[in-house]
Amino acid sequence: MGIIEKIRADAKAIQVAQADTKAEAIAMANAYLNNVGLPCYAETPAVVLVEIKNVYGALKAYPANEAAELLAQIAGTKTLSNQTLALAERMGMVIQQKQLNQLKELA
Repeated sequence: MGIIEKIRADAKAIQVAQADTKAEAIAMANAYLNNVGLPCYAETPAVVLVEIKNVYGALKAYPANEAAELLAQIAGTKTLSNQTLALAERMGMVIQQKQLNQLKELA
């Protein structure tokens, strides 16, 4: 990044910091990110959906949506550990368990 780009980025950061409302700051930041080709800020947290399975007596959390699959890829695992899920929560992600239809067990 050259000096001109750094000055422009710093100026944009100051404008965002001086915005009157959170919505205005997010809109300004997203406009800037869009202009430079970066993904926009998501106001709603990512939902990490997991499916809990019993594997030889051990409970495992398997990814059940794209956010969970990406998290597992980052962790380098096929399942999501308690530690990975705790870190995801600290990052602002929402962890939810997929509800399985257990009517088969009733029959």
